[in-house]
Amino acid sequence: MSFTGSSATLKHRKEREYEENEPVKNNFIETIKKLDVYPKTSDEGRKQTDIGGFVSLVSMIIMGLLLVLEISYYIRGETVDYLSVDLTRHEQLIINIDVTFHSLPCSEVNIDVMDAMGDPVIQMQTHIFKKHLDRDGQVIQEFFETVSAKDREKALRIKKDDCGDCHVPQVGDVRKCCNTCDDVKASILEQGWDISIAENSEQCTKEAELHHSVQKEEGCRFTGYLEVNKVAGNFHFAPGKSMTTAQGHHLHQFTPIQALRFNVSHTIHSLSFGDKKIPGVGGLLENTTKISEKGPGVFQYFTKIIPTTYLKSGQASINSYQYAVTEHKKTSGTGHFILPGVFVMYDLSPIRVTITETRESLSDFLTRLCAVIGGIFTLSGLTDTFVHKLVSKSNRNTRYNDGSARLPVFSS
Repeated sequence: MSFTGSSATLKHRKEREYEENEPVKNNFIETIKKLDVYPKTSDEGRKQTDIGGFVSLVSMIIMGLLLVLEISYYIRGETVDYLSVDLTRHEQLIINIDVTFHSLPCSEVNIDVMDAMGDPVIQMQTHIFKKHLDRDGQVIQEFFETVSAKDREKALRIKKDDCGDCHVPQVGDVRKCCNTCDDVKASILEQGWDISIAENSEQCTKEAELHHSVQKEEGCRFTGYLEVNKVAGNFHFAPGKSMTTAQGHHLHQFTPIQALRFNVSHTIHSLSFGDKKIPGVGGLLENTTKISEKGPGVFQYFTKIIPTTYLKSGQASINSYQYAVTEHKKTSGTGHFILPGVFVMYDLSPIRVTITETRESLSDFLTRLCAVIGGIFTLSGLTDTFVHKLVSKSNRNTRYNDGSARLPVFSS
């Protein structure tokens, strides 16, 4: 009996504690409810309108477009350019070349380089290759350029013990031998004589026969690169072969007939500076075609080379160059002569451009997305409320003016 009484007492005590704690819990919940900034309405109090549907549709479209733009911006990243003084010194400059002359055989055009220091191409490292082209632009082989030096001497009928005449006075007892046209021209230039004297020599006559064996329809394509001093200079494509005299004068060896038939029509497939390519930076002269219609002429390209550093997170930096260019064309007129050819003058800018490509963090990206979504929802809600109130007021005024809405009449 005592056990049963104690159980009832314990149960009664728990019920009393529950009743005492219930008001405290209810007060806490009511306090939390007062903090709700999103008050709810009953389903009966909600009303969907055509204006609200239209505003919602427009908001979703705008939201989708902004989300696509934000995602693409996050994937693409941001590019920032900085300018600074170029402090690099004692470097060589790489010039990458790919140029086609459509109406010039390779035997009649050569590339030459000169810089502000006066260094000719013979003192610079070159890696230029000539490709002989047919009238359709396809690569072919041409005898004079593909044979070895030994086969060339055999074609010119030069024997091992032959010693050709240099057509200049001999100095001393040792006789100088000139077995090629270049040897004869070099000897004549050393004497300071007119270079045209060499054209009548036996050596130049034999080589001219080989040169004329090339068909007129042939073209020539120059590919490769030049490694030059990092100073202002120029490289050019001109008729004949270049030569530096003992006095330091730079000359081109060609006849007036060669100059008259020197067609400088050309296509620059690519021209760039530096041994690395900067992403997103292309050559301004790529796939540039120029046609010479009125005899021999000169095409001049003036380039300003800008040192550039490309930085991207997670990748090694790239040091290279980009350039700006202007061009000019001249033609041979009556009474004056110009050296026909294609000339590319280059000069280096003292300013270095640093291109930095960055991408915002994932947390920043998510924050921007939330801002876009929240902003669109808020603005669309305000717009819907404003338009709904405006339309409702307009409808009430219309009904009142029509007499459909009348004031109540009170009778005594």
